[in-house]
Amino acid sequence: MDKIPELRKNIGSRQYIVYGPNAVILEWARHSDLAKSVYDRRELTEGTLFQAVCTTNPEEMCIHAKKAIQALWRSYPELGPYPFLETLSDFEFSQQFFPGYREHVIHQLRVFLTGLYLFDLYEFLQKQIS
Repeated sequence: MDKIPELRKNIGSRQYIVYGPNAVILEWARHSDLAKSVYDRRELTEGTLFQAVCTTNPEEMCIHAKKAIQALWRSYPELGPYPFLETLSDFEFSQQFFPGYREHVIHQLRVFLTGLYLFDLYEFLQKQIS
């Protein structure tokens, strides 16, 4: 049986560990020219991504996910302000969606990273989208 992918990063005095598909995507981001260009042009760091994806505390996860989303969004000022990010996180923590489920904000970040990963790996997608 194959071992589940695992990736670790020390940030300050804490060690963050990510497993499975999130580990695969964050490892890919370390070596991908496309991912590096996304990070280099924006206020986004690998540390922020680790904190967003690896943190088990829902409030902390949301804070870091929002930082990452805002950094990505600000790089495209023509899009205007990010719609509903604060409202989404407010609703998330007041359990307006589903009781006990608090991963709507991080889900948006994970979808973006997964899309970037797939776009970078598959020439077919690049051709279809371009």
